[in-house]
Amino acid sequence: MKNNEVINRHKRRWYEGESQSDESLNQAIENFNSLVDNFEAPSVHKIQYTLPLNYRTDIQFDENVVISDASRYEQIKDLKLMHVKLTSEINSGSLIYWHNDWWLVSNEEHNSVVSHRTYIITRCGISINIKYNGVVYNYPIAINNLTMYSDGSKELVNLTISSAKYSIQIVENEITNSIDVGTRFLIRERAFEVSLIDDFTVDNIRTFTVCETVLNSLDDVENNVAHNSNSDLEDVNNPNLKISGEDIILLGDTVEYVLYGTNAWELEYNNMLVIVSNNPGKCKVKCNVDTDYIGKTVKLMACDRNGNIIDTKNITIGGLF
Repeated sequence: MKNNEVINRHKRRWYEGESQSDESLNQAIENFNSLVDNFEAPSVHKIQYTLPLNYRTDIQFDENVVISDASRYEQIKDLKLMHVKLTSEINSGSLIYWHNDWWLVSNEEHNSVVSHRTYIITRCGISINIKYNGVVYNYPIAINNLTMYSDGSKELVNLTISSAKYSIQIVENEITNSIDVGTRFLIRERAFEVSLIDDFTVDNIRTFTVCETVLNSLDDVENNVAHNSNSDLEDVNNPNLKISGEDIILLGDTVEYVLYGTNAWELEYNNMLVIVSNNPGKCKVKCNVDTDYIGKTVKLMACDRNGNIIDTKNITIGGLF
């Protein structure tokens, strides 16, 4: 009797268009989601993360993830695998905060069973300060020593200086995109200069080859800020975070608005517009159909995790087309 029930259930699923492979995949997705939601394994951890391409590391979101060693046979403490839900906002170029350290999310691994996504994460043991338009920004970096087959020093006429060389990985955003060949950093009171830039190997991550150089009298060693001529401008406020999306919405239409770093979206009280999708970083707004609404304006507000308004946008209601 039970066998007949199983056979009939599979027949129904076949008629409904769900194969046994689809059924197995859906069950695997459900099992993984249950694992992370209910902390069903010691490898499940709650982490904080940033969104890719966002220049603000202080805007973070919480999520449960699975973290495992990068290799069964070779455990590398600064390299781990992170497994996230298929619906996760975490992606290459995110930063996660776990075990009192920042970790950089880089390459996505390909799983044989697509029940979740897997990324390589690298511990960022150091951070650097970047001065941009007079404002200092701090970013964690993943660093590798490239000083091989030498003693790490260079002989000049009357001086011996260090010639250490490192590879640095940093998140891509409007601040780090300002870094060019010749840009200088200070790392633990030592000066380094960018000699090579790779901004295409890993999505949303910039990789620099830096060589040690001499300190400049204008370097702010105390605050770990190197002098660069293009950053020596008067202090200004942080670059404005602006909501992107259409200024005009048509009757019956749905429009998406984006502002990375946003935790929630709100509309001022009205009967004309409604938020139909409210997600971190983006939302969708639909306009109800009533010709009396044409020409009226409603304010959309993007808020951070504490409810503070990051930016607002006035949306004007247009006609039918």
